Amino acid sequence: MHQPHPTSRTLPSRREAIHRLGAMVLGLAAAGCTPNFLVHSLYPEAPGLDEATVARTLQAFIATVLPDADEPGRVAKLFVDPALRFAPYCPVLAADLHRRARESSGRARFDLLPGPERVDIVRRALAEGGVAARLYTGGIFLAQVAYYGGLWHERGACPSIGFEGPYVFAGFAALTYPEPERFLPAATTLDGNPA
Repeated sequence: MHQPHPTSRTLPSRREAIHRLGAMVLGLAAAGCTPNFLVHSLYPEAPGLDEATVARTLQAFIATVLPDADEPGRVAKLFVDPALRFAPYCPVLAADLHRRARESSGRARFDLLPGPERVDIVRRALAEGGVAARLYTGGIFLAQVAYYGGLWHERGACPSIGFEGPYVFAGFAALTYPEPERFLPAATTLDGNPA
């Protein structure tokens, strides 16, 4: 049987080779997604954003993904907390939001868009997949944890869902049922102790 010579097979075109190499590099970056890679390769405009712009953009992002949040500004401040490890990605997220705002509506700032347009931008980024979807998923997850976990509240509470925060003794009346006979089994002896 005749074996084709290795050099006689069809080689990919230069364009296909560059496309494959780019996809491979992007795949490796998506696996690691270091902030330096994102800033230098994908979002070179991120270092040029000042802190006030990043803070406004993150606040608008929180208000978009958690529309019923009581104080989105306080939740947004947690994004830069070093303990939560999202701080290096904040300028990158803000840069991506601004870039998408510019592309979709011609406005340069995400925080100036009306709510439905902001929601549409976030939905499209998530549906797109890739690095941006991972960045947005991390931001949304952090927003949910920070808000519903009460990290933003001075007492560690989240009033909008009825979470009162850490346990505080509210008296013995709060520890018992209002009608114990209805919920607890009947006693086997008169004094309630085993015979």
